[in-house]
Amino acid sequence: FFFFFFFFQAEDGIRDFCLSRGLGDVYKRQVSTQSTWDSNMKNILIFALFLGTAFCALVRSFVDEDGRTIDQHVDSHLTRGPDGGLYRITYDAEVLGGNFITSLDSAEGIVKVLCDVNDIEMIIDFHTIPEAYALYNKIKDEGYEKYITSLRYNCTNSKNRPFVNIKEVLTVELNRNQILIRTALGSYERLFRNANVRVEPLSGPEGYEKTLCFGVNANEDCTAAAAPFPLYQNDFIDLSCTNCFVGTKATANFAFKISWFKLRRVAVGFKDISVNGAFVLDMTATAATSGGIDKTYVAAAGVVLQFWIGPIPIVVIYQIPIRILGDAMIEAKATGKIGALATWKLGDAYVEWNEHSGWKRGRMDPKFTWSHQLDGDLTLQAAASLSIIPSVELSLLRIVTAGFTMTPNVRAAASGSLKEKQLCADLFYRVHGDIYASINMNIPFISSLNWKYGPHSLFDTKEQNIGHKCIRKDKEAFA
Repeated sequence: FFFFFFFFQAEDGIRDFCLSRGLGDVYKRQVSTQSTWDSNMKNILIFALFLGTAFCALVRSFVDEDGRTIDQHVDSHLTRGPDGGLYRITYDAEVLGGNFITSLDSAEGIVKVLCDVNDIEMIIDFHTIPEAYALYNKIKDEGYEKYITSLRYNCTNSKNRPFVNIKEVLTVELNRNQILIRTALGSYERLFRNANVRVEPLSGPEGYEKTLCFGVNANEDCTAAAAPFPLYQNDFIDLSCTNCFVGTKATANFAFKISWFKLRRVAVGFKDISVNGAFVLDMTATAATSGGIDKTYVAAAGVVLQFWIGPIPIVVIYQIPIRILGDAMIEAKATGKIGALATWKLGDAYVEWNEHSGWKRGRMDPKFTWSHQLDGDLTLQAAASLSIIPSVELSLLRIVTAGFTMTPNVRAAASGSLKEKQLCADLFYRVHGDIYASINMNIPFISSLNWKYGPHSLFDTKEQNIGHKCIRKDKEAFA
């Protein structure tokens, strides 16, 4: 079989076949007052895009009913995220064109970007005056709203916080090779007239090499503890974790639809969630005593995926707020190590919102596997519990944030016997998972009750018995 594809230059702005995928490669030949699109040609080109990744995005331009220049971007391609995962990105989007949106990443000669503490005022330094004037000429006031976007530049005087990727230009001043811009937060529904965007991880032998690893004191592949860390200490007791971690593996996927500058549907979540963990408490007491910890740690964060639709950056990030709860009561001077190792298969966790039916969520059927960890003095008489509680949040910046919270608790009671020369323990666990979400766009027709979802329970194991375990100790001391 032979397949022939004929590509013709259309007068409303279809661009040539090419191999480059850079932002600067997107160009328009002509602004047309016609909004007619040759459907046969469009279908052929979209079909070709889905066959592989060798084709560039389709771009055409037209003027809408309100006199605005609109650029239509159609593409389907594969890309790798920072995790090494392979994702298919598919979109058909109509974006404000002309000088409505300017990407700082494509501007020439920028030396640095400085912002005030509130990220409202920006100072952009250029190498030369002509380079500064070129950007000023694009974003100066011409009687209609303008926006700037970026993925590259950070505010260097605000501890390298990521630059807010969409900003509306309020005022702009030119001072030789420097531009001062006063801005307000921008939003996607002001830039997309229509958009249908979908991002899906690829599975199978040609899919992702590895999934995202969201670690709480986990190593790079979420299979072991990265380091020991202390929990609580006073004159009588020392609680620490030489083997404590929660490593969550998953793939992220999302989709959203905007129609006539309003959000109509959004879906976001995780697929194929699996967890490795260790909940092992190290205890040393110089007398009968007790102690505990309840501490929240600074959230880890990172980028899942980022890409461009024309001049508009799409950014998906994650962050992991962490809380650790632990306590122990020891009846006499002793040293011990007690806890459990965990392997869980949780399935999918996602939420979806649409303008007609509101929120809905997926359902889980989790599977749990546990194994004992036990060692210590034969004099050990102790009761302890430990929880490592991560909330994995996935944010499609400026559109939606969804989070999945796991609350695992391991409870143990240990008793040593000098006569029997053995140390025994009973272990129990309980895990419950919650999901929550919120829309981060200004959508007037959504009531305040529909802005947020949850938290709602996905599962709750109630307290379950891990089992009874005894170990033989030929020496009284714990090595």
